[in-house]
Amino acid sequence: MVNSCAKRIIPLVILLLAGSTTLAVAGIVYNATDQFDASSNPTSSGWSYGWKATPTGGFNVFSNSCWECYDKGYYGWNTGSTYPEVNRSPSGLEFDPSSVADLAGVRWTSSVSGWASLSSTFQGYWGGVEGLYTSAGGYVLFNTALLYEGDIYSHGSVGYNGSFAVSPGDTIDFLVGKNSKDVMEFGRTIATARIEITSIPEPATLVMLGPLLVLMGLRRIRIRRFCGII
Repeated sequence: MVNSCAKRIIPLVILLLAGSTTLAVAGIVYNATDQFDASSNPTSSGWSYGWKATPTGGFNVFSNSCWECYDKGYYGWNTGSTYPEVNRSPSGLEFDPSSVADLAGVRWTSSVSGWASLSSTFQGYWGGVEGLYTSAGGYVLFNTALLYEGDIYSHGSVGYNGSFAVSPGDTIDFLVGKNSKDVMEFGRTIATARIEITSIPEPATLVMLGPLLVLMGLRRIRIRRFCGII
C-alpha cells in the first residue's frame, strides 16, 4: 500500500511544483546610482536626469552632460549653466537644486508591467563643514501623485519605501528642493533610488492555472481515500 500510495503522490507533488514555479518570477532591479549614464539622457535603463519648478510640475530633462560641473571634478548633468544639477560623485548620486527653488533629481519611466518595490534615501551633504548646513526637502512621486515629502537637515538622512503596480509609461520621480518650511539652503543631497520589478501573472496565465488547480484538488482527494487517510 505504501509503494502504491507513493506512486500516486509523487506525480501530484510534481504538478504542484510545476504550478508554483509558473508564478515565480525573478525581479529586475533599477538602481539610479549604479546605472548612472553621462552619455545618454534618458538612459537605456529608463532613468532621466532633470529638474522641476514645483514637485508636481512638469519634468524637464537636462540637455548638458558635463565633466567638472560647476568645478566639482566628476560627471553630471545640468542645463548648461550652473544649478540645478545631478552629478555622480564618489559619494554617490548628488542632487543639487538651484537657489531660485528649482528642484533637481531623477525620473524613472517604466517600460514593463509589474509590481514595483522601491526604496529611496536623501542625505544632506553639508553637515557643518566650512560652517555650512544643508536645509532642503526630499520628494518621491508616482506619476503626478506625491508619495513622500521629508525634510533634510545637516548630514541627516530621510527616505521612503513603498510598493505598487506599474504599467508602461508610468513614472517615478526622486527630487530635492525646498523643505516643508519653504527653505532651501546649501541643498546638495546624496540620494539613492532603487526599484525592483516583479511580474504579475497575466490573466491568461491565471485562466490556464485554474483548471490545473481543480484537477490537482480532485486528484488529491482520490489519493487520500485510496491511501486510507480519509
